[in-house]
Amino acid sequence: MNLAIKIQNTQNLQRLKMLASGLKSKLVGDSLARNKVTLEKNLGEFFPIFEDFVSSDALNTPKDLNQPSISAINKLYASNSLAIIDNFLLYLNSISVLDLTLAFNPTPKFLQEVLFWLNKNVSNNIVLKVNYQEDIVAGALITYNGKYGDFSTRNKLDALFNHTQELKI
Repeated sequence: MNLAIKIQNTQNLQRLKMLASGLKSKLVGDSLARNKVTLEKNLGEFFPIFEDFVSSDALNTPKDLNQPSISAINKLYASNSLAIIDNFLLYLNSISVLDLTLAFNPTPKFLQEVLFWLNKNVSNNIVLKVNYQEDIVAGALITYNGKYGDFSTRNKLDALFNHTQELKI
């Protein structure tokens, strides 16, 4: 599973960036093993994402991030803390945001399905920023990499309504 899917949304991404940035001043020595408690305490619920990132990065091989190997974890804790935090911040800054506006409040299951589809068909490095706007009626508004798409029914209904009014005059 990719890490952007685990991060899920822009709020988590921003919190994780802030927490990782703040870690640099709290680390002692250069061994990540010496800093594990500090990392766990400061990253909290995000520590498994960090650990998955470093485990896969330490081996420089793609792997199932749900099952980091013991050798990866050992390499992780023998590595240089600041360099790993810097690489982690670079990774976090490389994640793209897809702005998705829907006419309904989506369930977590729906958002997970959207993220899996995006991971498979668009990029494996995307998080979602989800907005609710009932006046789009149905469909979605999508902004990604500076491109905007209106896939809502609002414009179609507006055009139909305007056309109907023109015929009455």
